[in-house]
Amino acid sequence: MIQRHTILFIDTRPEDHNSEIDWTIWQDPNSILIPEGVTQPSIKTQTHDVNPRELFSPQQMEKILQEDAGILQNIRTVKHFEGLVDYINRNGHTDVITINLGIATHPQTDFGGHELGDWIYRLSVKCKDQFKNLNFRFANCWDSYGTNMRKWLPWFLDSIDLIDNSKISVELANYEMAQLLKRSLPGADVRFNLVYFKRMVRQNMTVSPKETFGLWEGKRKKSFLCLNNFPKWHRDKVVDYIHKDCDSRKFHVSYLYRDIRLNHSQTTQTHDIQHWQDTPPWTIMNDAYFYIATETHYNNYFDWHKGPSEERKMFPYWTEKMLKSAYYYLPMIVVGMPGVLKSWRDAGFESFPELFNEGYDTIKNREKRMDAILNEVGKYAEMETSALHDIYHKPEIIAKLKRNKAKFNEYVRKEPSFQWTKIDRLYRNDKDYSGLNPHLDEIFLDK
Repeated sequence: MIQRHTILFIDTRPEDHNSEIDWTIWQDPNSILIPEGVTQPSIKTQTHDVNPRELFSPQQMEKILQEDAGILQNIRTVKHFEGLVDYINRNGHTDVITINLGIATHPQTDFGGHELGDWIYRLSVKCKDQFKNLNFRFANCWDSYGTNMRKWLPWFLDSIDLIDNSKISVELANYEMAQLLKRSLPGADVRFNLVYFKRMVRQNMTVSPKETFGLWEGKRKKSFLCLNNFPKWHRDKVVDYIHKDCDSRKFHVSYLYRDIRLNHSQTTQTHDIQHWQDTPPWTIMNDAYFYIATETHYNNYFDWHKGPSEERKMFPYWTEKMLKSAYYYLPMIVVGMPGVLKSWRDAGFESFPELFNEGYDTIKNREKRMDAILNEVGKYAEMETSALHDIYHKPEIIAKLKRNKAKFNEYVRKEPSFQWTKIDRLYRNDKDYSGLNPHLDEIFLDK
């Protein structure tokens, strides 16, 4: 008998929660697994993931199911610990069960004692016959900064001690954290998985026609593109430099905090911010030769976090802001934490030392690093766009841009959540492509 693969999501929200949100995937960030009728906190369930089915419209999903109903795997939701135990004991003989659990953005907030270990122990007792067959997924695919890892890591490893490492998968949005955990759990499946890969694809599938999706070869009007929203010291410095020391007419620059907008469609509404975060218009992205990525973090420590310096330190961290370079074919300068470009390269992407002096990535002093970054911006801001056009289109630059896009596509194809939604089955050997969407076709055929 072929066993079905089931992933169990835990949703402790009341029955009358917002029906517009698929809470089987998007858990409440403050959600915790608790025994029925008990208020004592236990274990986090938020993984900040995206349901792979959201890549398709209802009409497309209907077509998919007509072609191959097995593409959709079993996704189940339980409301409390007793419900989880009941499902495992009733279905463990027919299902290959994976329990979906979360890791906090700030890992030190994961524990207020030893809750995870206690919870796993109770599960092993109540599901004695099935426990050894259970799979566990621990994930944070959105933001994980790695503060206070010297305390979190021993706690986590001790908490999961009863679980065979081969039954554990871990997905983290921070590449450096993922590598550390991979070394600490050699038998587990530990991956770097950033939700923005899938989110950017999902958003672009709905708004971008095929003809605008690839590398734009036409003339561009601007030298640089720089998009900003929330106020940050490093963003202030960059935007001030553009307006005070450069010809700002050569820049596409926004800073919503200061009401500096690219066009009337940019607002501070939550939905619109996410739209611009993931899918800025191709007409704008294709209208500049270089990109200034002003990342979420510039310092390698939390200014607001109290405690010893070692506990405040973060791992180099990058987000969709840098991913735009790969996705939209743009050479970039990064205004981010020291070492963030190295992390980018370690993850398989390429940077552009033949264009920019990337020594700034090794400078720890924030003022000196900023001076080095702005010097690179100023160097190209003084040049005519016709000269930048020739630089951009050098064969070695174009080749790098294409390889970065191919690496982006590779990460989407290897998206771990596709094991529960078998999207790659749409691209079987007996068919050239699904024809459902040109962007998804490009990703799965770029092999």
